[in-house]
Amino acid sequence: GLYVQRESRGKGIARRMLENAISKIRRAGYDGEIILNVIPGDETVSRDRLTQFYEHLGLVVVPYDEDGKHKEM
Repeated sequence: GLYVQRESRGKGIARRMLENAISKIRRAGYDGEIILNVIPGDETVSRDRLTQFYEHLGLVVVPYDEDGKHKEM
């Protein structure tokens, strides 16, 4: 999982962490879609905002309902 403390948000930390992880995955030879589920770590960040952030980085977000059950894509 990935979580950035509230006081450290807005500094590009999550973006750098994800870009580094994606780079390592690609260097390892994987060129398919990277799919993830979005679970907000606390009430200060919405699932919609996180989904937009991940999709902006080219990731595919797997939709889940409010009970945490996977929805069909």
